[in-house]
Amino acid sequence: MSQTILEQPQVESSVHRKSIFERFKGSQTTPLAMIFLAISLVLSLSSDVFLTETNLFSVGRQASINGLLSLGMTFVIIGGGIDLSVGAVVALVSSLVVIMANHGLPVVVVLAGALLAGAVFGLVSGIMVSRFEITPFIATLAGLCAYRGAVLIITDGSPITFNHFSPALNYIGNGLVGPVPFPLIILVVMAVLCHLMATRTRFGLHIFALGSSEEAARLSGIITKRVQCLTYVLSGFLCGIAALIMTARVNSSQPTAGELFELDAIAAAVIGGTSMTGGIGSVPGAMLGVAIFGIIGNGLNLLNVSSYWQYVIRGVIIALAVGIDTYRNRRRK
Repeated sequence: MSQTILEQPQVESSVHRKSIFERFKGSQTTPLAMIFLAISLVLSLSSDVFLTETNLFSVGRQASINGLLSLGMTFVIIGGGIDLSVGAVVALVSSLVVIMANHGLPVVVVLAGALLAGAVFGLVSGIMVSRFEITPFIATLAGLCAYRGAVLIITDGSPITFNHFSPALNYIGNGLVGPVPFPLIILVVMAVLCHLMATRTRFGLHIFALGSSEEAARLSGIITKRVQCLTYVLSGFLCGIAALIMTARVNSSQPTAGELFELDAIAAAVIGGTSMTGGIGSVPGAMLGVAIFGIIGNGLNLLNVSSYWQYVIRGVIIALAVGIDTYRNRRRK
């Protein structure tokens, strides 16, 4: 009896060590990190510019917009939905930012208006999906068309610029904290907050439950329609932040802004391990997906690859991401 009691803690310690190893081995982010490092190594050997501080921070600045959209897309997809309207929402909010600024509204009002507008556009999509039970693909496709048309009406198909560009607004898109671009800091802060929300809050748990099985989530007492709607509100809110960064960077609103942003966001989320069937995904994985997508685009530019071929390569990456997701789902089943 005494021997058994003495040996029991050793068994528990062994199991504990094994569980840590298994979690590391089965982590979705580990292979993504290895892929990121491998691509970085190849690009550093192919170009002397790639590993310079200026280039890396430039990649971070450029990836900040896709990163914010991918965060929102990750939660929508985990919840069992899809949002094809994010690019059009960014363009529409961008035009509203310039219009509000040109009417002399204070910067604080412009910032709050952009975030509120993005959240409202997300709310519209959320209501269409949750209350009217329209298929997410169709509901957000309708939003894409409507918002893109609204942008063309507001801008009359031409770029609109600031009459007086606010230094505070300019800092959002072009500012630096030391050598680090301010848009990259915004992305990191939002990623940390979203990760905490996904892992430490009841709302985050409810999103995963909704995506895994809506019926089971409903029977367990979760108000599934509210949770589903709020994922789109979150996506729209992050679109508002992305629109502020993009508008400040180019000092104008472009009627064609945001085209194909939704595809890049979906690709980054899926590359990061988010399952298109819902219920599976993580913020760190999505951010690694954004990083991989960002350095590939930057590497192609450094290697002077034609923009036409870059579209082809992006399409192949998206196809591979969906293919990998399909393969993972089959393995789980």
